[in-house]
Amino acid sequence: MCGFVGIISVDIIINKQELINGTDSIRHRGPDNQGIWISDDKRIGLAHRRLSVIDLQASANQPMISEDKSAVIVFNGEIYNFLFLKQQLTTAGIQFKTNSDTEVLLAAYQCWGKACVEKLDGMFAFAILDLKRKELFLARDRAGEKPLYIVNKGNHFLFASEVKSLFSFSSFNKKINFSSLEYAMMFGYIPSGKSIFEDVCKLLPGEHATYHTESGELVRHQYWRMEHRPQPKYQNEEEWIHECEHLLEDSVKQQLFADVPVGILLSGGIDSSLITALASKASSKLQTFTVSFPGEGKFDETKHARLIANHFSTQHHEIVSDEITPTILPKLAAQFDEPMFDSSAIPAYYVTKAVRHHCTVALGGDGADEVFGGYQSNIQALRYSKYATLLKLTGIQNLSKYLLHHLTEGYKGKRLLSYLSANYQDEVPMMANYFGSDSISILLGRDLTSDINGYQLRKSQLTSNTDLLFRCMMLDFEQYLPEDILVKMDRMSMINSLEIRSPFLSKSILSFSASIPNELKADIHSSKIMLRKLAKKILPKEFDLNRKQGFSIPLKKWLHEKEWNSFFKEILLDQGCSMDTKLIQRLFTDHASGRSNNERLYTLVMLELWRKHYDITLA
Repeated sequence: MCGFVGIISVDIIINKQELINGTDSIRHRGPDNQGIWISDDKRIGLAHRRLSVIDLQASANQPMISEDKSAVIVFNGEIYNFLFLKQQLTTAGIQFKTNSDTEVLLAAYQCWGKACVEKLDGMFAFAILDLKRKELFLARDRAGEKPLYIVNKGNHFLFASEVKSLFSFSSFNKKINFSSLEYAMMFGYIPSGKSIFEDVCKLLPGEHATYHTESGELVRHQYWRMEHRPQPKYQNEEEWIHECEHLLEDSVKQQLFADVPVGILLSGGIDSSLITALASKASSKLQTFTVSFPGEGKFDETKHARLIANHFSTQHHEIVSDEITPTILPKLAAQFDEPMFDSSAIPAYYVTKAVRHHCTVALGGDGADEVFGGYQSNIQALRYSKYATLLKLTGIQNLSKYLLHHLTEGYKGKRLLSYLSANYQDEVPMMANYFGSDSISILLGRDLTSDINGYQLRKSQLTSNTDLLFRCMMLDFEQYLPEDILVKMDRMSMINSLEIRSPFLSKSILSFSASIPNELKADIHSSKIMLRKLAKKILPKEFDLNRKQGFSIPLKKWLHEKEWNSFFKEILLDQGCSMDTKLIQRLFTDHASGRSNNERLYTLVMLELWRKHYDITLA
C-alpha cells in the first residue's frame, strides 16, 4: 500500500517543494521510501510514498520509469493476478528486472494500452505518464478500495491519494461544496465521485481517465460497473454454494501472497470467519487477530473469534485495546481530510494499530454485505414493498412522508416512517439517519435551497433497474461501500501503515455476484443467504449463523458518561463553534432524556474538529 501525488502545469514551472510537502503529508501511507520524478521542462511532477509489500528491493521503488524511458508510473494498491499477467507479458517478449507488481502494471499498459485495466484483479489507483502520447492515464479499481482525487483546471492538473496532499499546493482552493456537505450530514458520507471541496472530485470506482498534457483536455470512461444478470448457471443450490466456496477460496489464497507477514482480522462474524476457514487451507501458520473492548458486553466479540481460531488452529492474538477516550478524535478527524461521520472508525483505528505490531498486511471481510445482500435494510425494504399498493391506497404513504419531514432528529419512529413512505416502484427507502435539510440549514446558518437537495441527489444515484433488491444493493455498493466503509478502513489502516485486503471484492467474486439469483442473496426473512449456507457447510456447528454484530462501539452509553459528554460539549458549545449552538444544545438535552442522538452529536464533533484542523470556513 502506498500514496502518491502529482501535478501537471501547461504554462507554469512547478514548485518542487510543494511536491515534496505533498508526499510528506501522507508519509503514513508509505513509510519505507519516498521518490520524486520531475520532467525536463519542470512542468510535470510525480511523487510517491511506499509501503513495501511485494519485492522489498529498492529497484521496485516509485516513481518507476519504463525500460525505454517513455512512461512513468505511480501506483497505490496491489495487483493480485500480477504473476499471471507477467507470464503473458513474458511470452510476448517483455523482460522484467524486478519481482514487483508495479513493473508488471507498467508493462501491461505499454503492451495493451488502456484496456489493461480490464485484465487487472486487485485494489488499485494509479497514474501513468505516457511521454510519447503526451497523456496521463489514471485508473481506479472496480469497488473503489483505493482513493484517487483530482483537480482539473484545464491548464493546471493535480491528483493525489489523499486530499491533504493537495493542500500543499498554493493554487489549491479550500472552498466548500455545500451540496456535498449537506449530503454527508444527511447520510453520513460524501456522495460518490464528489468531494467536500468545490474544485476536487474523485475518479469513480471502475473508471479511468486520460488527461492530455498539452491541451488540458480530460476524458473519463467507465470501464466497469456492477450489473444484475441472474443466470441459471448451476443445476441446484449445492452447485451455487460449491462455486462460491471455490471462487472465494481462490480469492483468499491469492490475497495471502506477500513478502511480508499477513494476518486476518477475525471479528467472529460470518464474513471474517469464512475468510479464516478458507485461508487455513492455504496456510498452516495463519495468524488471526481480535481486539477486545473489556467491559463492553455485546461489543466484545472475543469468544466468537476464539471459537473460529480454535477450530481452524490459527495462531490467534487476542489484543486488549487501550482504554478508548475522546482524545483520539482530533487525530482521526485530521486523518480524514474530508469529514467522516462513521463512529466505527474508532474501533477500526485501534484494531489496525494493534495488528501492525505483528503484520504489514491483513485480510478483512469488507464488501460481503454489499456484494451478497447482507444488510437488514434490504430485508425491510423487501417486506414493506409487499404492502406498497395498500400503503398508497390508504393514504399511509403520504402521511408518513409528511411526518418524516416534520419530526425532529432522534425520534425513534423515523426509520419505520421511511419504509412506510417509500416509493418501491423505482426508489428505495430514504432513511435520514443523521439530519434533515431544515436542521442542516439551521446548523450551518445557511439557506441550502439554492443547492441540489441531498434527497434529490440520493434519488439520482439509483439505478433504473426494476428489481428492488438490486436497487438497494447497488446504492450500497456504489455509494456506502466506497465512500464510507472503504474510506474508513483505508484511512484507519494507513494511519498505522497497515495494508487491508478484501477477498470479497476480487474481480471473480464481483462477476459471480452479478449472476447469483435473488433467492440466494436476500428475502423477507434472511440476508446474505448464500454465505450463511456456505458458513453452515464449513464452519463449526456451534457457530451462531444468525448473529449480526457490526463493527461498532457503545457510543450512546459513553455519551452519558462525564468524560465523553464533557468533551463533546467543549467542542460543540464553545464560542468558537461554527454551527448553531441552540440546536446543538437541544440535541444534548434530547439525548439525555432518552433519544438516540449519539451519532448526530458525533457527526457534529467530527465536522467541527475537521474544520478547525484544516482551517476551513463553513460560512
